[in-house]
Amino acid sequence: MIKAYSKFLDILEKLQRAILTVSVPAMVLIMFYQVVMRYVFHNSPAWSEELVRSGMPNTSAGLGLPMSVPYACVPIGTALMVLTSIEVILKNAQELADEKKGGSAA
Repeated sequence: MIKAYSKFLDILEKLQRAILTVSVPAMVLIMFYQVVMRYVFHNSPAWSEELVRSGMPNTSAGLGLPMSVPYACVPIGTALMVLTSIEVILKNAQELADEKKGGSAA
């Protein structure tokens, strides 16, 4: 049971890494574009800053997104932390049970 649960969390972690591998550099590049447009060309597009803000938990009125979209990060992040904590607890309990079996046999 623990192996199947750990495999599920490994898949979930790979998905998170893939999303972050794309989204974080994209946000950095978009903000770099925003800064260059603002200070070099004196023409700052509003969409770029708003897009990066919506990628982080913040207001997204400029993009017309409901606030439920950025605020969904809180329960999703909490659920991911709980799932990972359950895995750690199960692994620790399994190790404890294995040590107890090994200690009683000696």
